[in-house]
Amino acid sequence: MQDRHWRKLERTTNQKIEHASPKFCFEDLIKLHLYKYADEVNEIVEGAQKESKIENNIGKISRTWDDQNFEFKDFKDTYILGSMEEIVEFVETQSMELMGMMAQKEVEEFKENVTKWQRTLKSVDNVIGIWTKVQKNWQRLEPIFLGSEDIRAQLPEDTKRFEKVDNDWKDLMREAKEEPGVVLASTADGREELLQSFNAEIETCEKALNEYLE
Repeated sequence: MQDRHWRKLERTTNQKIEHASPKFCFEDLIKLHLYKYADEVNEIVEGAQKESKIENNIGKISRTWDDQNFEFKDFKDTYILGSMEEIVEFVETQSMELMGMMAQKEVEEFKENVTKWQRTLKSVDNVIGIWTKVQKNWQRLEPIFLGSEDIRAQLPEDTKRFEKVDNDWKDLMREAKEEPGVVLASTADGREELLQSFNAEIETCEKALNEYLE
């Protein structure tokens, strides 16, 4: 029972309840004759219990992401992201939990916080998706555009384009390794947009490569 619940109880019984007083005891509750307001009191208590559960679950979600860091692996002269399975599982599971919280009327007290976490996990999900896609395609094309003299000679403009992406990608990975927290790394200002631009440039390079090979 929080202060807000005691205030509801005061309005229901039309009595002042000094619940915060050190002298407040069971006898004071008896004097309220709560049996006269059984339905209303039960509703207040059940609501308090459900709110407490929501609050505890939000705290659990927050603590989970305090401890989640991206795993990095050495790759040639840079780094790549390691396994994402646990992170993806947390995102999916907790997104469903937050959706369930929003469906409850008792969420009103915590709506802003729940909405904040919904937006945060959506950002994490979006960034992980584009980040792993860029990484996969960069790894696949890197030996071609940087290691094949034939391709570099035949596709000079696209080679320059890929070289720029390669340099910027390595800068991003160094920055991310210094701040590996999943939420921090995923919500860093401009990161999703940067990854989207990498993806577009890599797709342009790949299209030119495919046309040349055909």
